Amino acid sequence: MIELNGNRDVSGGEFLRLDELHLDDGSGTRQTLSANSTTSFGAMEIDGFTLGSADTTDVFYYKSDLRSGNGTLKEATADFGLTVIGSAQRAADIISKDTNGVIDFETSALTDFDSDLDFTAQDATDVLTDIIAAVRAILVETSDTSKNLTGNSSAVAPGENNTDALLIFYESSASDFDAVLI
Repeated sequence: MIELNGNRDVSGGEFLRLDELHLDDGSGTRQTLSANSTTSFGAMEIDGFTLGSADTTDVFYYKSDLRSGNGTLKEATADFGLTVIGSAQRAADIISKDTNGVIDFETSALTDFDSDLDFTAQDATDVLTDIIAAVRAILVETSDTSKNLTGNSSAVAPGENNTDALLIFYESSASDFDAVLI
């Protein structure tokens, strides 16, 4: 485990054999964790990250450019927009029409595709393989429209060539909101 106080830039770092990175400034203090396209967290858990909209919430600062699903270049010199996909926004073109470069799939429940998936309880070597398999499954699911991301019998259409976006998925849609960024 690595424990971080204050702001840290881990750009270019590889954390393939560590289980946890803990942000430890406590509530009331904003911490910024910076990373870029060459950072590899592997299956490492980032613990202690405070979410919300207050000025004491933590910040994940991604320092590399993105290319949204519709081909729009999103330069890292500005804040990235966030596309939030809830149950009302499900559609086959949710990636291919995206203009922000960051998509939060709030309706995704990766445990629907791997009932034993637990981001924090599994061996780090196996959890990454299981997460990737569950994400692939949810993107191509066509038979169960209550679980898939399109709301119909279509798979999610890919973005344009060279799409380089951040996709956020959740372990489950219940009270356990562990998330993964891919």
